[in-house]
Amino acid sequence: MASAESRKRAFLNYYTRSGDSYRLTNPVPLEVREKLWEMLEDAGYNVEQADYKAGRTLNPIVIGFSITEDRQLRGVELLQSSGDSDIDAAVLYGFKRASFWNKSGETIQGRFVYRF
Repeated sequence: MASAESRKRAFLNYYTRSGDSYRLTNPVPLEVREKLWEMLEDAGYNVEQADYKAGRTLNPIVIGFSITEDRQLRGVELLQSSGDSDIDAAVLYGFKRASFWNKSGETIQGRFVYRF
């Protein structure tokens, strides 16, 4: 586990204090977001009030994909956008990191819907 000081330094790479709160001031690379969200949740941040949700309605994201008989994810395709390309990219990134299982003996097609 990282020290409190190292977590704070990592956090401050992307957030700046503004009055009594912190504001996101630098884009967070997709591969860093999971750790940053863990830090925010550990600090008591309510993810239901995330900035990306504030004052807007996002469409459900629909992803089409295939899983081969040897459990390989293939043909990942964004079928419906949330309306925000950055959010679409983040959802696709997370989806591609998931584990999949297929016991059918053949490639199967799937559809995944992510609602906000």
